[in-house]
Amino acid sequence: MRKLTSTIFSMLVLLAFVACKDTKKDNDFHKELAKEHTTFETEHTSMKEAHKKMEQEHMKMVGEHNKVMSENDSLHVLMENDHNSVLKKHQAIIEKHDALISNHKTLESKHKDRSSTEEEIKTEHAKMKAEHETLKADHKKLEDDHTKMMKDHKQMLEEHSKEENTKDESSKEDH
Repeated sequence: MRKLTSTIFSMLVLLAFVACKDTKKDNDFHKELAKEHTTFETEHTSMKEAHKKMEQEHMKMVGEHNKVMSENDSLHVLMENDHNSVLKKHQAIIEKHDALISNHKTLESKHKDRSSTEEEIKTEHAKMKAEHETLKADHKKLEDDHTKMMKDHKQMLEEHSKEENTKDESSKEDH
């Protein structure tokens, strides 16, 4: 489905480019716009792949939690809440990504519909660029949150392991 969408997107950009090839200035403007759309799409694809990887790591982490801790452990509950918070942020960024791609498609339609002025297209494009930068910043924050959570998770597992070793040693001393 993604490949089909990407192919259709590329064809629409190409059609918009061909349809708007009236003047050199117009041609250059649309070439630049098409280039930026391709860049946006590539960056969004990278973000989605990074999100999938984070999600997989989160699920692995949840599995580890369930193996080493009981459900009543307060540290486990805190880590689980952090995990759920990051997943919610992840979903919000994916939704922003999808909305931005939808806006790209709307802008492409306006390229074809010559009733939109170049200035209107430039204004919308500038707005989308700003949204894109916000999305990149959100993505960076999510990656930072994820890194911190994984570090906390590792530390928690180490502490739990030390506690288990201490319990084992004290039970051996009792005998």
